[in-house]
Amino acid sequence: MYINEYNKTGGFFPAGGISAGYVTVNADGTLGEYKLAPDSAYAPHGDFFGLFCIECSSETLGTSGRTVGSTAAFDTGFPCYEKINTCKSFPFAYTECTDSGFPVKAKLACLAPFVPLNAADSEIPAALFEIELENISERELDVTVHLELSGKLSEKESKVGCDKATDSAFSEYSFTEFCGNICISSDVKDITFGKHNTLFSHVKLGAKKKCTVKFAAAWYFPDFKDGRKNYYAQYFESSSECAAYCFKHGERLKNSGLCLEKALSGLTISKDLKGSLENELENLCKLPYCRFSDGSFEPCPEDFDALRQLLRNMSVSAMFPELDKSLMMFSLRQSRNRNVSESTRLAAVLRAYNTFLADGDSEALIEIWFYVSKCIDAKEVPENSENFGLYVLCLYTGYKMACAVKDRTRKARYKEMYEKAREIFVNEKRALPHEIYALLSHFGSLGELPEEYRSVNFDFDGYAGLCITSGFSYNMYDKSVCFEPDMAYADEQGVFKSFFCTQTGFGILEEGVDYVEIRMLCGIIKVRHIRTPRKPRMTLYGGRKWKFEDKDHGAELDNVLIVTPDKKLTVIIDASREIGI
Repeated sequence: MYINEYNKTGGFFPAGGISAGYVTVNADGTLGEYKLAPDSAYAPHGDFFGLFCIECSSETLGTSGRTVGSTAAFDTGFPCYEKINTCKSFPFAYTECTDSGFPVKAKLACLAPFVPLNAADSEIPAALFEIELENISERELDVTVHLELSGKLSEKESKVGCDKATDSAFSEYSFTEFCGNICISSDVKDITFGKHNTLFSHVKLGAKKKCTVKFAAAWYFPDFKDGRKNYYAQYFESSSECAAYCFKHGERLKNSGLCLEKALSGLTISKDLKGSLENELENLCKLPYCRFSDGSFEPCPEDFDALRQLLRNMSVSAMFPELDKSLMMFSLRQSRNRNVSESTRLAAVLRAYNTFLADGDSEALIEIWFYVSKCIDAKEVPENSENFGLYVLCLYTGYKMACAVKDRTRKARYKEMYEKAREIFVNEKRALPHEIYALLSHFGSLGELPEEYRSVNFDFDGYAGLCITSGFSYNMYDKSVCFEPDMAYADEQGVFKSFFCTQTGFGILEEGVDYVEIRMLCGIIKVRHIRTPRKPRMTLYGGRKWKFEDKDHGAELDNVLIVTPDKKLTVIIDASREIGI
């Protein structure tokens, strides 16, 4: 009797694209629920993946096999592995299978296409799998790996074939309920096809040898109920085309995933905060959001709760600026909808200010100023309202935006209204709602905001919590970086590491006893001023000294520097507090 012993803390892992649907890998390595369109969910059918082997010998009398999931693989009743351990490390989920009575170990890596600053590749309706096989026996084996993706859908037609450009085979099934299809594809040349959209890949594996079998599971359900098309429909015409794209660009997608995984795994923050950050990223794949063919990104129609969640999700703002801008415009337009709450209306103003600070585009701000000003002017919030603190903050940000667009009338009016409301807010020592304060964290707000807001203390989740813990903010408008981490989360060497993402790149922020450093993993960041916790003594750009002034609690460089993966920026700081000088 074989019993699965798996890491239940791994939870469910959704593999798929933003607003494109997903399949889930369960904590025991099996296939869970999958959702191929924002408004439809399907249960799995049969096994997720399994394998069996035959000794390469004329004396072979039979086969042996194992599967993940039920014991019905290949209709032969192969048992499950003794031990199945699964963990997730976004954007990957890893499953390791071992069995004392079976000569092949299996390691499954599942990748959700997720590339910060590349929305198109992050919206691919597919999941990528790599299965590493290790022959632990002394004999050569014929090993067969199978992957199945079907569901409780009525089959309309099926086809099999080979994509010559990528040298990959595929099995594609179309269904009667919806105008769409699903596909499984493999890079192994020796393949056979089975029922229920199952693909069998056959490899020879020498004694004590390893090999890797790659699969792509893709789907294509481009039509929304309101008649609009999914964004990915402009790139693909079928699930098999999507699978072929995954094989053609598989290494790039994998390397991008590994780069993000490396950045997230090296964080010196609490496990809870790291977990909430990964959950926030996963939710971009799971929650009912839509990206339509015109590029607009919004929650499913009339789902105002999803809108509220999106406005809280700072990962969107940080990692996908084009989605964030679309969401910002949608939320501003929806603010006139009577079904939208007062807090959501006001949060839309903050989102607009966030976008302005993130991209530094004054002309873009002029375009949205009409909507922003209408949101602020729509209704004065009374001081006894639970949203009064948020309203005060919106007056402040409205004043700052009015200055940028040179709206002198509103500049004067918002300043006067803000100062009066602020006095009430401070005197009564009110606090902002948790979700609103979290919303503010990413956009410089805590350095940009008045002191009464910065002094509020909460436990934060996701990317917002990461920004709070690291004290990070970036203002593209004046090219300033703030990094003042909570050193209680430093490692044993006194080093604090944090992940950050701007609209032009992502990387690692690091502070040690006597230095602060910016390292880019992808893209660039433009820097003129770095706010540091202590007095700067020297700046190094690409390892060379650079001129600066000790100004405004940090180092102001003599011009704007472009930090790249090849050129890091380091500020040597006064360590006297730590070393007792």
